[in-house]
Amino acid sequence: MRFESFLRALDMGKCEDQLQRETLLDIALLFVAIDGRITDSETAFIDDWLSGMPWNGESNKDEYVAEALEKVQKTISDNNIENFIAHHANQLVDAHLREQAVQLANDIANVDGDLDETEANAIEMLKSYLS
Repeated sequence: MRFESFLRALDMGKCEDQLQRETLLDIALLFVAIDGRITDSETAFIDDWLSGMPWNGESNKDEYVAEALEKVQKTISDNNIENFIAHHANQLVDAHLREQAVQLANDIANVDGDLDETEANAIEMLKSYLS
């Protein structure tokens, strides 16, 4: 019985880690698309970042990215950005990942050399929800 509890605890940690990775990726993709254009530099940044990320999701990384990008674009077109950020900020429980989310947002927003007002406002919103 104790061994089964131990295995469940390990599995829960693995699931929580994957959920936080997916949440971080969702946030990153929001900042890729939030200014209305996806540049080659943003795509290259995401691809490079993802190459080093462990992944044990139900779908592979590429499938997840495609599905998440569709959801992000719908969020943007529905002007539901604040709710998206608030929801995803709550899912990041690890302090290191909360810091990484803000750093990613900044890096992605600036990688194309143009910090759009929408990106800047969303970064500030993300910071406020994560603090």
